[in-house]
Amino acid sequence: MELEEKNFFKKFIILLLVVLICGVIIYFFTRAFVSKDLFKEEEEEKATEVDISYDTAIVGTILNRPEKEYYVMVFDLSANDAYNYYSIAVNYTRNEESLPLYYVDLSSDLNKSHVSDKTVVENVDVKDMKFGEITLLKIKNGKISKAITDAEKIEKELTI
Repeated sequence: MELEEKNFFKKFIILLLVVLICGVIIYFFTRAFVSKDLFKEEEEEKATEVDISYDTAIVGTILNRPEKEYYVMVFDLSANDAYNYYSIAVNYTRNEESLPLYYVDLSSDLNKSHVSDKTVVENVDVKDMKFGEITLLKIKNGKISKAITDAEKIEKELTI
């Protein structure tokens, strides 16, 4: 009987090793051929630093800013004249008495559908608004009170 127990124990250990070896082979097989990540070096997860700008907006939110009265300057930040437009806005915001000024970047993917040759903002829904090269909107109580599309007139409007 002792001999039978030893044979049973040997068979059990051998079966256990075979199952374990098959499991390891299946694991490496799936890593190599199914998920294809066996031979790739481990990539560290890097935390991405995100800057949130409270001065920029998307077209869909230009009428629901928290202030009762403010300006929204809409232009393409990747355009050739973008620096000039941006400098007008920066000079305006340096004055403490100025109304809040928000930017809408037309080069952003969220705003691309609103790019046009001609500005159309009056008597249309926000989703149907179109903007040309540069537009300055003055918003009062959630409605557009003034829309200016000429850079010189914008500069005059924002001069305090």
